[in-house]
Amino acid sequence: MGGLLSFLGGTAFRWLFGEALTFLSKKQEQAHEVEMRRLEHDLERERHQWQQEALRTQAEMGIKVIEAQAEMTERASAAEAFLAAVQGVNKAAERNDWIGAWNAAIRPFLATVAIICLVGESLGLMTLSVLFAEVSCAVLGVFVGERISRARRG
Repeated sequence: MGGLLSFLGGTAFRWLFGEALTFLSKKQEQAHEVEMRRLEHDLERERHQWQQEALRTQAEMGIKVIEAQAEMTERASAAEAFLAAVQGVNKAAERNDWIGAWNAAIRPFLATVAIICLVGESLGLMTLSVLFAEVSCAVLGVFVGERISRARRG
């Protein structure tokens, strides 16, 4: 009977010990699986945030490109308008009547006055209003622009 108890005790012990090891092993596998899923979830969330940031940055860059294109178009339009204005001034100066003579005389006179006033303000000899300084710069721009336009035409 002692042998039978020893045999059954040893067999039962091995079986019980095996079941306990299997249970612990499965519990560890499950804990490992849960941890891996959590890490995958965290990685997926970080990847999603990174993609959202990349999309946001690309959208901002697209907006910047559109803004740059709009600014470039606006500058080109302003340059074309200035050139058209200068060419319009030239048309009036090319006339052979008193209007052409007046335009040919008044532009150099106004440019000379503008230069004298701007130099006088720079040297501290006089004070110009903001409006007068802007008009003087515009007069110089048209006069110089007309000269540049004339030089380009040859």
